[in-house]
Amino acid sequence: MAAVVYEFNAAVSAPPRGIRVVVCDPNPEVRGRVRSAIHADPGLWLMSAACNWEECENDLESLLPELLIVRANLIPFGWAPSIEPGELFPVVITLGAAGCGNTAAAYSVLSLPVEMEAAKVSLTRAATEIYNRKAKQLSDLLARYITGLGKTKKYPSTITVEQGRHPIELSTDAIRTIVAARKYVWIDSVSGRYLARRPIHQMAAELDPEKFVRIHRSIIVNLQYVDMPVSIDHRLSHVVLLDGSKHPIGINYRESVAPMFTSGQRE
Repeated sequence: MAAVVYEFNAAVSAPPRGIRVVVCDPNPEVRGRVRSAIHADPGLWLMSAACNWEECENDLESLLPELLIVRANLIPFGWAPSIEPGELFPVVITLGAAGCGNTAAAYSVLSLPVEMEAAKVSLTRAATEIYNRKAKQLSDLLARYITGLGKTKKYPSTITVEQGRHPIELSTDAIRTIVAARKYVWIDSVSGRYLARRPIHQMAAELDPEKFVRIHRSIIVNLQYVDMPVSIDHRLSHVVLLDGSKHPIGINYRESVAPMFTSGQRE
């Protein structure tokens, strides 16, 4: 059975506001109880209800939830919610008794069968934790901004990449896209495809933000290769490059990148 995904019509209205939630449990009755608890809280937005980890993992990548409610024994051992430094989401509520399955990644545990009052308390605690983490991220970002005021950073004109097993210097102007692949990235350029052995958040910090824009947690694009007239639409869900390739814009990035793709932003 495929995951049930709750989507909004971007052409009709703005997206619902609230904490994004993904649920994963094989039992439809459990999913229904959790769904009812979520719908009773106007501060939560249920995006998907999956019945297995494979579906759930796809939802985590594409929907970027801030809260994950999942059966404890479905979580693979070794999985952790923090993908990159500073990315502290999703907060995880596991379903099942403490000590049952993999609860190492859990912020809290919700016992089965799901009782509505207990679910309400657990959701409220998780929401408070999420807002606290967001506040800390904002505080850290502001502190870095203040520290950097008055400083002019110089960005490199070349970066070291690998062609086969051999390191070479690649001009940053030749880079079209950078795509994350676990702890390293693949770089697509006008001269070919190369590997760089560093994570995408490090690449984003090294490159000139006036030229390179992170449109997804896994994708950076070079603005000079974006086909602007094609990329501009009312949903702004994808970016199209001059070579015809199409790349998704993550939900968390749409608001920040939108001004870069409006008419008049570039000649």
